[in-house]
Amino acid sequence: MKFPDKRTARYFWFTVALAPVLLAGIVLGLWLSVSAAFESVRFARATDQILEVVGVARYLASDATLTDRLATTSLYERVGAPARSLNGSNQRYLLNPWDDSVTLEMLPSTQSVRIEDRVPPAVCRQMISFFAKDTRSLGLLRVDVLEGAFTPTWHPLFDVRAQAGEQHLEASSVESICGTDDRVVLAMTFSLK
Repeated sequence: MKFPDKRTARYFWFTVALAPVLLAGIVLGLWLSVSAAFESVRFARATDQILEVVGVARYLASDATLTDRLATTSLYERVGAPARSLNGSNQRYLLNPWDDSVTLEMLPSTQSVRIEDRVPPAVCRQMISFFAKDTRSLGLLRVDVLEGAFTPTWHPLFDVRAQAGEQHLEASSVESICGTDDRVVLAMTFSLK
């Protein structure tokens, strides 16, 4: 390519070299924005799913004839959970927005429902922060986290029944308890009252 002077040639080659870099930066920025929005939508769907389960469980709790086992089966049926094979059994469970299992256990005898949700650690921290904002009005009684692929251990984060009143969580304890594994199981127990 022939240019009238060196200055024009330098400008041309500079813009040719800079254009792909700028284009890559714009595409990266758009991708980050879309992925963050997608994660926000998944988080909202997961919290909606948990709140729906709690609402259905509270409705079912009004039936005094339900045993713990029958209540759990009824809860799965009401929230539309088909029987799926989990670890070789024909156990029922839901799928969360990350395509991981959500197991439910309704216990009318203790007036509670336990929801175990398998989520990434960042989502675990978000969910704990979200649900712990107002434990009393949500009826959140207890939070436990199962962490560790090789030696799984339940870590209790808080139990409202063990201590009177509302619980306030330290950010450092939430950060450490959710760990750094690929997935953790967040178990939340809600009151049926």
